[in-house]
Amino acid sequence: MAITTRFAAIDAMPELPRAVPPDWNRIGRRFKQYVLNPENRVMFVNGKGNSHFAAFHDGTGEELITLGGVVLGAIFQGGDVTPYMRSLRDFYHPDHRMFFNRPKGAPKAEMMEYWYLMFVNALAAGIVKRKAGEEPELVPMLRDSMDGLIRLAHRIRYDFNDQGFDFDHDVPFTFREEFRQPDSVGGYAYLMVFAYDMFGDDRYLTEARIAMDRYLAFPGNPWYEMPNTAMACHAAARLNRLGSRYDVGRAVSYAFDHEKGPLHVGKWGDREVSGLMRGWFGNLDESELRIAYSLETLVLLPYLLPALKEEPELAGPVGKYALHAASNAQWFFADRMPEESQSTPHFAPDVPYENLIHRAEGPSPYASGDFFGHRSVYGGAMTIWWDAMMSRTEDPFIWIWDLDTTDFLGRDEEEGTRHLLIYNPYGEERTVRAALPEGGPYRGEALGGGTTLFERAEGIADVLVPAGTGMVLRLERLP
Repeated sequence: MAITTRFAAIDAMPELPRAVPPDWNRIGRRFKQYVLNPENRVMFVNGKGNSHFAAFHDGTGEELITLGGVVLGAIFQGGDVTPYMRSLRDFYHPDHRMFFNRPKGAPKAEMMEYWYLMFVNALAAGIVKRKAGEEPELVPMLRDSMDGLIRLAHRIRYDFNDQGFDFDHDVPFTFREEFRQPDSVGGYAYLMVFAYDMFGDDRYLTEARIAMDRYLAFPGNPWYEMPNTAMACHAAARLNRLGSRYDVGRAVSYAFDHEKGPLHVGKWGDREVSGLMRGWFGNLDESELRIAYSLETLVLLPYLLPALKEEPELAGPVGKYALHAASNAQWFFADRMPEESQSTPHFAPDVPYENLIHRAEGPSPYASGDFFGHRSVYGGAMTIWWDAMMSRTEDPFIWIWDLDTTDFLGRDEEEGTRHLLIYNPYGEERTVRAALPEGGPYRGEALGGGTTLFERAEGIADVLVPAGTGMVLRLERLP
């Protein structure tokens, strides 16, 4: 089956962004250090004695979207997350047998917007899968939640074209037409593939295929919030590995859509914003077209990159997108913007702004937030993920992305192999010195073409990357 590999918005981006990407490893580590320091009042202990994180630097509240992002990031980095496993239990509602974003007893905790429901279950699933051996009692809770999602999908006949679901009253709800979230069927597909990979029950695979069929059959872009779009890309690729024949590029096109979707291309003021993402569909009104959000920008690559292991033909456009996102997402941070271009310059720069606004008057872009807060802890959590996924090279515009770190779907099937994305933005071939995971030794080949790049390398490998394209490097561990 042909796969979509050309995207007009990606083609429209310059080959090189104007700004050099910042040190994302430093950004991720300083964020983690900041939020784990009780003196900064982002982490707090609730009435049960469990640690949680405020969703905003200047806010409060216990939310799984924040805890899950921070804890998974720490897992990726090899940190000890034992103290937070009790905290995850706070979000399991035994009466509904599902993970929700807010603990039982919190106001309207059982009224779940669909995108939140899918994303927080993905975060909980990731934690449980990586820590199943240490926390086996969480595994049946996760399976309960996956089964609860099936009950929901059957209850609404796979039609997620509402804002969310009121579990206490067993009805969907929609407050405004532009809040409808049909793309949540793509997030549901991801969770069902996850459940199949973890539990091996064919009914989950059946659910995943039903959902993906519906997701890719939309006549237009169903996008509402980026997590569903991102997870659907990963799910489509994994389903292909399990025997399906989906156009993964079509799923990616929903993310790389500048006309009816989330992707920004171009400049605001004197700064490029190509690669940044709008927050939500918002009926494509003027206000939303002029805003980019940190979570939505940072969350795409962790779920999209693992899809390249199945679809290496996408390495070029995805690599180019990743370079621009890595360059321009720095504008979410206070120490990367002039004071007059941000709403709360007095806060520490470790936590990114919630959004950037393209203003008609005054400095543009302008780093800001909304009535919940201005600095996004749940968005900033993704910087820990980026730190775990990225490594620098000798060239400031060439980064190496690890495709395995955030892959929860079939990651263990090729034991002893690793996968890296290297993108060369230049008009001539470049030799890239790549640091090998755990030093090696490895044999390396270009995935897709099967070209052997080196028979044996330890520590560092010199990789020749053709001009203006991306390469998925498959590393086979040697004795």
